[in-house]
Amino acid sequence: MYCLNANSLTGANKINTLNLTGKSMTFGAGKEPYYVTRLKKIIFNRFITPLYTKNWKIIEQNIFSLSDILLKLQKYSKEANCEDLETYSTLLTIIVELLGEHNHYENLEKMFYSGDAVGTIKFKMPKIRMRPEYELYKLIIGKPKKFKDYDDRVLKYIASLLNTEYAEFDKISDSVRKEFNIQ
Repeated sequence: MYCLNANSLTGANKINTLNLTGKSMTFGAGKEPYYVTRLKKIIFNRFITPLYTKNWKIIEQNIFSLSDILLKLQKYSKEANCEDLETYSTLLTIIVELLGEHNHYENLEKMFYSGDAVGTIKFKMPKIRMRPEYELYKLIIGKPKKFKDYDDRVLKYIASLLNTEYAEFDKISDSVRKEFNIQ
């Protein structure tokens, strides 16, 4: 139902779809779809708010969902014709870069203040990201000493949990810990 109310040139209120501004005066016509609003809230909760509060751990825990969110942003910007979703894509790219820089400087700080070093050589290298199930494995269980020591059962289980739309780190972590009796 549309409520149209505009002043005409005579000054009388009339129900009219046309007006002098050229903009539609329909109520609710400019409202974005629910799924776009939901995606924006997820981006804020997982990335923007933790960045603002400098809670880097939460950003790192949720980085696994980034590729799925970027795909949805691209899809929804075409479907819903929401131009601001491209800004969210750019913002997420910036947040990933900031996370990499933060981790880099944190590692440098550990190197400088280790206390037992005679000399140091510094070089900057971009972080190599593994597949999401391996990243989550490291965050939930810990990094094994050798790559071959990853438990394939746990990796497959994590990969199956990643198929859930908008999977969250806490839910995946709880489910993995419960399934494999990990404390």
